[in-house]
Amino acid sequence: SVIVRSSANINAGARSKLSAITHGVLLLVCVASIPFILNLIPKATLAAILIFTGYRLCRPAVFRHMWHAGLAQFIPFVVTTIAVALPMLGLLKGVGIGMIISIFYLLRNNLRIPFYYKRAVYETNEIIRLDLAQEVSFLNKASIKKTLENLPEGSTVILDASLTEYIDYDVLEVIREFQLTKAPDKDIKMSLIGFKHAYQLPQDSFVNDDFDPEHLKSGDALQKSSGRYKKLLKQLTS
Repeated sequence: SVIVRSSANINAGARSKLSAITHGVLLLVCVASIPFILNLIPKATLAAILIFTGYRLCRPAVFRHMWHAGLAQFIPFVVTTIAVALPMLGLLKGVGIGMIISIFYLLRNNLRIPFYYKRAVYETNEIIRLDLAQEVSFLNKASIKKTLENLPEGSTVILDASLTEYIDYDVLEVIREFQLTKAPDKDIKMSLIGFKHAYQLPQDSFVNDDFDPEHLKSGDALQKSSGRYKKLLKQLTS
């Protein structure tokens, strides 16, 4: 039923959610009024429809598309397809296995990339911007804490959560402790922007959301870099 409302409707030319509603109404009417006729439909016919619809969902072009999207997309897709097709698992268990694999890759990618950065080093100052990922979980606590603790004395740091949907409480505590205690001890000027009011973190606006290191300091930087957090950690700890 779910497959018919989605893929089959689209293949038939559906353009809006009205097709799903229409399908549901027709199905309800048929089941309520002519169940004896529905029971006369050969199971082989229903199986053929499901096989054809399943092929349209998993045709070779779809596999090629998922492969080009990367292993994080391809592996969960293939595992789900195989698990659903296995008789001993079935649809629900197969989809459940696929969801577990997808969650694994989601957590893995989130752990690897907690933030991106921009860095500009001048003769008398250093400016570092950290753009947090969309989801910052407790798995990112260690990498964020290590980065903050290795920031150079007297630098300017901007922590941007404008694109972040969720930040774990433990990570917020690390940020709060650094901003209120450790940053002043190291003469680090720190600004938080884009954090939700519910996080109860003091924010200021000496920079805007369109921050670029060149806008905060006149003159050419001695060194500029940007990228993922591991690259920044390597620079700070070398």
